[in-house]
Amino acid sequence: QAAAAARASTSRPAGSSSGSSSGSASSGSSSSGSSAGTGASTVKPPVSVPAPPQGTTAGVPSGGAVQTAIAAAKTQLGLPYSWGGGGSGGPSYGIPPDTDIWGFDCSGLTQYAYAQAGIQIGGTSRDQWYRFRGQTVAREDLQAGDLVFWASGSAYSSIYHVALYLGGGKVVQAPQSGDVVRISNMWYGGDYFGAVRPTG
Repeated sequence: QAAAAARASTSRPAGSSSGSSSGSASSGSSSSGSSAGTGASTVKPPVSVPAPPQGTTAGVPSGGAVQTAIAAAKTQLGLPYSWGGGGSGGPSYGIPPDTDIWGFDCSGLTQYAYAQAGIQIGGTSRDQWYRFRGQTVAREDLQAGDLVFWASGSAYSSIYHVALYLGGGKVVQAPQSGDVVRISNMWYGGDYFGAVRPTG
């Protein structure tokens, strides 16, 4: 599959239609009439002010989208890790050495989770970081729904793992071959790279 082939290009196990809506504002037109020498006053109709659009605040996914993504990831708990496996459509067989394992790799799981909320985040862990690189989140500001990353170096090209932050110091993740999708304690250490906050 194309998604699995794309993930095969990453050095280590790593994990689309973005819906957005914008409201159009309409304003009432004003007209004025004048009559020379009559002293007639100009009358303007009231201007209609549209209500602010409902949905996602800039830079922050809606609470509903976050909860949908988290719930979707949790439905996969216990499913095997499969390198190159999974994507927005759900689990799949992986790439060598996991060609006979039906499941998710790390970024396949996060991609699937957010796809259920209508947000496309990219196919590999590196893609997911790069897509939202302008929306990084400091460690002390982590919120449920953030994507957290680990890398072997200081460049985003060395990212090798992504997980979905649940809040309360927990993540849901597809850890590695031989393991299963599970909830784990958040960890940092030398390989922690950073976090981003996906938006639609």
